[in-house]
Amino acid sequence: MVLFFALHTIGGRYTYSNVPYDAWSEALFGQSIGATFGFTRNNYDRLVHLSYGLLAVLPIREFLQRHVGTSPRLALYIAVESVIAVSALYELLEWFLSLVLAGPTANDYNGQQGDMWDAQKDMALATLGALVSSAVLAVRAYRSSGAGDSAGRAGAGRNSPRSS
Repeated sequence: MVLFFALHTIGGRYTYSNVPYDAWSEALFGQSIGATFGFTRNNYDRLVHLSYGLLAVLPIREFLQRHVGTSPRLALYIAVESVIAVSALYELLEWFLSLVLAGPTANDYNGQQGDMWDAQKDMALATLGALVSSAVLAVRAYRSSGAGDSAGRAGAGRNSPRSS
C-alpha cells in the first residue's frame, strides 16, 4: 500500500499527465521509456491504475477473511470484483467532475491526453492488475496447502515412513 500511495503522491505533485518519468529514465539509464516503447502519451496514470489492481487485492482479501469471516476463495473473488467496481466508479466520478467543475478544460483535468478510450483502458489495466494479483495469491495458497507438492502426496523419499 505504501507503494500505491507513493505513486499517487508523485502523480499529485506533477499531475498524472506531466510526471517526468522519461526525463528520470534518461538521467538514470540514458534511455527514454517513451522512445523505447513508442509511447505517444505520458502513461504514468496507466501505471497507477495497474498498480491499484495489483496492490489492492491483498488487503481487501485479508480484511474479508479476518474481519468478515469470508472463505478464502470468496474473499479473493470479492476483492477482484471490488477493484473492478471501484475502478469503474472512479472513472465515472472523474468524468462527472470534469464536466461539472472543469467545463471546457475537462480533457486537461481528467488526463485523457487525446485518448477517447482512456477510461476503458484505465479500468482494463486495474482489472488486469487484480487478476494477476489474484492468480499469484491463488497459486501461493495452492502450493502452501501441499496440494501442489507431488512428493507430499505420494510419500516419496528415503526417510518417508511409506517407503519402508
